[in-house]
Amino acid sequence: MSEALKRDYDVGEEIGRGRFGVVFRCVSRDSGHPFACKSIDKHLISDDSVDRQCLYNEPKIMQLVAGNPNIVQILDTYEDEAYLHMVVELCEPPRSLRSDHGQGVFRARSGSRHGPVDAGRGSLPPPWRGSPRHQAR
Repeated sequence: MSEALKRDYDVGEEIGRGRFGVVFRCVSRDSGHPFACKSIDKHLISDDSVDRQCLYNEPKIMQLVAGNPNIVQILDTYEDEAYLHMVVELCEPPRSLRSDHGQGVFRARSGSRHGPVDAGRGSLPPPWRGSPRHQAR
């Protein structure tokens, strides 16, 4: 972990894992608020790949869309020799997806697939609203 990241955040348990990295729960040392830290292992990405370009584009794109209430907000980025760390908003799972009796297994409530899951951030408008094809009707 980056020394600057450890200075600013108390990094806790792993809460997710993907192809190139791990997501940890973290807490701001200044405010005490919880966040998520996405740590991407740069050694898993080849030097000449599109993946390497995406590695550096992701935080830039997240900063460009900052302020949109439907997109997780990025707060900080840190980089060391081995990792790129992005501190982002922590999204707690909706009640219907929370761990069943503390056993670490996430289960959707029966019938929840028949409608959108409300994660507490509002819902996106249908994709056709505002599109030129929709307005022409």
